[in-house]
This record gives sequence, structure tokens and C-alpha cells, in this order.
Amino acid sequence: MKTKDCEVCGNPIPAQAFTCQFCSASQSVENFPKTRERVISSNLEAGLPSAEQALERLERTLREARSCGAKVVRLIHGYGSTGRGGKIREAVRRELGRKLARCEVKAVVPGENYSSTTNSGRDLLSRFKELKTTERSDSSNPGLTIIEI
Repeated sequence: MKTKDCEVCGNPIPAQAFTCQFCSASQSVENFPKTRERVISSNLEAGLPSAEQALERLERTLREARSCGAKVVRLIHGYGSTGRGGKIREAVRRELGRKLARCEVKAVVPGENYSSTTNSGRDLLSRFKELKTTERSDSSNPGLTIIEI
């Protein structure tokens, strides 16, 4: 796997990473080559951000994913410690609903509705074979959302 150094802390991170896994700093969009990967992952809950900060990360992730040529974002937002869904999850899902209504994203599939047994999950899995590698962990997982951009 190719790596690059984080622009803030200098730790080695995957070459296509949008955010440093060590310090959670965003990487410059200008330094991203067009990716061959059509599916990317982004962890919005890394570093325990507020819901506002997570929404800023969401915007940045979508912008960077588009600029790199990705087609699907596997968004990890967590479920919350209360057992009813956390503030980040609720805020992200609300914002994604708005984006879907404004046609800013093509599809939003909540993790709890994502599996090979649902129409939306089956459709994504058939068009993006790369999703097969995480299908087992992602299937019916309320702590993530799959977005087609």
C-alpha cells in the first residue's frame, strides 16, 4: 500500500487518505491524484468530534471524494452510546436527507438497511464490487451510511 506523510503531524498515512488517522487533520485536496478506487471510507467519529464538527467533516469528505473521482463513500458515524442513536448519526443522516432531496448525492443507504437482501443494498453491491470486501461487517450496521455521489 502506498503511503504519504500527514501534512500536520508527519505520520505515514494511506496515499488516498482524506484525513489523518493519528491527528484527524484534513489533507489538502490539491495533493490528491485521481483515485482508481471508486469506494472510499471516512470515519466521522474519529477523535470524538461534536455533531457540528462531524458535519464539517462530512462536507469536506464529499468534496474531496468528488475531486478524486470516487463514486461511493462508506461513512462511519457511529451509533451513539445511548442505544438510541447518537447526535452525530442523527445530524449526518438529516443532512444527507437534505442532500438527497437537492440531488447533491445519488443515493443514501443507512447501514441498518444495507445488505444483499435489500433492494438498495443489492443494487449498490452489484454495481460496486469493491463493497463486497466490507459487506459482512457493514450489513445491517446502524453505525454507518453508504452514499453514492
